[in-house]
Amino acid sequence: MKEEVDDVFMPEDVDLYQRYWEARTDASVLIPELEEEDYTALVNICMMKQEYDKGMLVLDEALTRYPNDDELQLCKVELLAATEKTDEAFKLLDELDAWYPNNEERLAVRAGLYMSMERYDEAEQLFRQYESLGGDAGVAAAGLAQCLAVRGQRMEGFRKICQYLKSEPDSPEVCNRFIVWAIEWEMLNEAAEVLHKMTAEQPYNKYLWKLLYEVCEMLEDHEGAKEANEYTLAIDPDDYEAHGRRILYSDTCDAALVEDSFSRFQPEKWTDTQRFYFYSIMADYYADHRQPERELFYIRELMKEPLDDLETAALNYRLASRIFKHDDVAAVREALSYFRKSAEASRHMDRHLDGMLISDIYRGMGQCLLLLGEEAEGMATLREAWRISSANEMAVFDYFINLCLLEKYGQALEDIELGLSEEADNARYKLIKGVVLYHMRKVDQAETWFKMAFLADRELIDATAEIMPAMMEVPMMQRILKELE
Repeated sequence: MKEEVDDVFMPEDVDLYQRYWEARTDASVLIPELEEEDYTALVNICMMKQEYDKGMLVLDEALTRYPNDDELQLCKVELLAATEKTDEAFKLLDELDAWYPNNEERLAVRAGLYMSMERYDEAEQLFRQYESLGGDAGVAAAGLAQCLAVRGQRMEGFRKICQYLKSEPDSPEVCNRFIVWAIEWEMLNEAAEVLHKMTAEQPYNKYLWKLLYEVCEMLEDHEGAKEANEYTLAIDPDDYEAHGRRILYSDTCDAALVEDSFSRFQPEKWTDTQRFYFYSIMADYYADHRQPERELFYIRELMKEPLDDLETAALNYRLASRIFKHDDVAAVREALSYFRKSAEASRHMDRHLDGMLISDIYRGMGQCLLLLGEEAEGMATLREAWRISSANEMAVFDYFINLCLLEKYGQALEDIELGLSEEADNARYKLIKGVVLYHMRKVDQAETWFKMAFLADRELIDATAEIMPAMMEVPMMQRILKELE
């Protein structure tokens, strides 16, 4: 139930956002005439998209024209808070409160600032004051729930969220807040219990059934999820998300129902968000049914849609990975081109958050380059894959095994020592050091490192058998395995 800009804002606001930024970047396009509420919508869209610099540009222009507009001033407070300028945010709030104290919107914003500073007692008091003044029930419930939960009163917080859901059970926004909270505070089992009761009381509320589907999926209750999805479709036969979910459950659904879901997809009439969902579902469906050409077709369709950096990187990586499986030079060259597009998109991503994906992208590039005879660039790229994420087991093994195959033992030993200096207890590094020493004919030292690796992590025995089967057959390794039995 992830919210997108198209789901939250009116189509005219999204269109205004696109026209406004087109005008800001193209001098031949006139900037639309804007009222206060237009500026507020633009700033809120920028904040949802985390385009904080753009948001501040809009605010500077808006406050020049409407310096005393309360909504715009609150937007500035929220933007300052989002960019961690907390002192400036509080100062502006104090200035606004001096003119008109106890404004409910400002109370909620101030409470949110206190929460960001982990001052939960003060935040709770403000949320209760906000609630008593008739503020938004969802804001109050979510804020109070979190304040209570962080102090160990999780059930009391959960009851607040449940009361909120029961007050507006047909609101997608309320449902989204409910599930986000249940996930964050690990209350999914309790959430499922509440939702089973609510769907029994309100059997024609599709939003509750969709919410129950989400919770069942997270709890890996696939039968419960499938049942909730069928109830959703019984209530709304045109719910495109539910049809997509039915297709994903196609192996356990009646064939006629699955065929009905296929027939209802009409991408030419849909929004970008709906088309993206449909193409993703179809790509996954054909991947599960081992029809790579159809999967590739829908991945290519996905790539025609508006994409952010993460989506661009992930889709190009997925396409490259599928093409790479074709064992010929032309396929490797084509795969490399998509890996490179993926790497280009990844340069704008946070390596801390997306390290595993970025590491896999560079690993794929490195493999292609080696197959095409580009040894130096290929090995440098594999090394980058390892350095981006040492948690990526395959990237680690790929780099060091290829160094051994190329007989670059000195570099391999130097780099594995670097790895051990950073992660002294990393069992994979100990295993790899044993492999390098074995190839350098330092058998006694190799045996010591193999023993240390397997004692630290017994699962490495199976990994070694899979990745380096020949190594498991050497007498020294057989002796080690017998000692470890």
